Amino acid sequence: MNPLIVDLETTTPGPKPDMRVDTVTQVGWLPLDGDVAKWAGCFCALGGSYMRGTPFVMHSAMYDLGLLVRAAFDGDPLGWAEFLRDVEVHDTLALAYAQGKQDLSLKGLGASELGVVTVPYAQRHLIGDCIGSNTLVLRANLHWDNADNIRVGDELLGLDAKPLPHSRRRFRHTTVEAVRYFKKPRLCLVTDKGTVVCTPDHRWLSYHHTRSELRVWREASQLRVGDALAFCVTPWFEDHSYMAGYIAAAFDGEGHINKSPGHWRLSFPQRPNEMLTEVEQALVEKGLPYTRREAKDGLTYLSVGTRNGLLRLLGQCRPRRLLAEYGRLAPGAHEATGQPARILAIEKRPPGPVVGLQTTTGTFVAGGFYSHNSQYLAQDLFLTRDLLKKLLPLNHGTAYDIDRALIPALIDCSYRGYEVDQERLGDAITEAEAIRDRMEAAFGRVTSGTEVLHSRRKRVRKSGTDYVEKHGPPSISSPTQVGRLLSSTAGESMLTDKETLQMIAAGGGHEGILADLTL
Repeated sequence: MNPLIVDLETTTPGPKPDMRVDTVTQVGWLPLDGDVAKWAGCFCALGGSYMRGTPFVMHSAMYDLGLLVRAAFDGDPLGWAEFLRDVEVHDTLALAYAQGKQDLSLKGLGASELGVVTVPYAQRHLIGDCIGSNTLVLRANLHWDNADNIRVGDELLGLDAKPLPHSRRRFRHTTVEAVRYFKKPRLCLVTDKGTVVCTPDHRWLSYHHTRSELRVWREASQLRVGDALAFCVTPWFEDHSYMAGYIAAAFDGEGHINKSPGHWRLSFPQRPNEMLTEVEQALVEKGLPYTRREAKDGLTYLSVGTRNGLLRLLGQCRPRRLLAEYGRLAPGAHEATGQPARILAIEKRPPGPVVGLQTTTGTFVAGGFYSHNSQYLAQDLFLTRDLLKKLLPLNHGTAYDIDRALIPALIDCSYRGYEVDQERLGDAITEAEAIRDRMEAAFGRVTSGTEVLHSRRKRVRKSGTDYVEKHGPPSISSPTQVGRLLSSTAGESMLTDKETLQMIAAGGGHEGILADLTL
């Protein structure tokens, strides 16, 4: 099952965070292989997926997973005990600790490991990824509206953030989850098919530099004159003229939507008469591209087959029957193809009003172009994802696996309460110390008379530079010295990994005994 990255926004009544009393204000989640983060006011929006064995990825899982358990099983100790027994969780904080990182905060790890500077919650208004406030945004009902008129809960026309396997992106109805207003520096992208204003970090679907068939999301600051954006449709306004009404009535009365794979079109069949002539003249007058085909049955078909023409006819002339039919059929079926819109100029503009929109698909249509979500709430989710992908392949040994296995047990203890049996704890410590002493003694007997390099110090004198080395008996508690002792078997940097030591131990002999003692 695809792991789910989860991040929480919380409030705490006390001086320090405490999962037992803190309140969750926002729940964010992102599939590990996904690019669209989602947010809601409670865990219920996850749809219960966290109850069905979904692996979690969190930063400080002790806190976040503890809050999840409290929300899902409040007052049901048996339920949370069963959940915690089976749950699988990755914790980027524990992973970084096991690798000896110094600053374990998400902000610090982002800066040191990924070179990413994050914005704290108190400064979240600084996050950009926005469009100009007067940029036209296409609603799901094919009405255009200014970005600053869009509200949470509105339905827009979006598309798949990623292409479907062996297919193209398709149009989707998408719901606005969050809206924020800012004043920020802007860029004006002037293309041969229209102009759009946005912040430098806003992402647009654009054509790849070298592969014209590939479209990728790129920030406005990464675009250059000569690059091409993926153009969807020329914005329109609802037309209340007689000719527009005539087109709507004609297509609604006798037209239909032809949904052939990869190519949708509106067709109006009619025998040669005055109505056919009138409709054709109206299409020409409104600038709607069409084709004319004479069929063997004596009918003449006027077809509006381009994506631009089809959406403009439905949205501008608004034939009610066909508009409703398109609204039912198009999401998930109509391919969101595009035309290259060549960038002619990129103009810097002073700080001005911009709007950040967050939608359920992570996309929408703005100014006629395909626009990516403004996920200003999701920076920690993407940072946690990228940290896991970088640090997990570097993990060696068992420290991290032990740490993350303890997380559910510690959460359970925090809620149930526990009492330390001092006598049993003392006996366990005594036994562990005795085992350690026996292992050290056995290691000392096996390595008796053997010396390894303990340290190497650079010394600079008038006569020149040399190195002072100190040798001595190896210590079983020093991974470096054990590695030097076994260096004849494998590369020194890997000699203290559990897997390598097991391999050496299985080989038997003198080094096998040493490796077995170390294990």
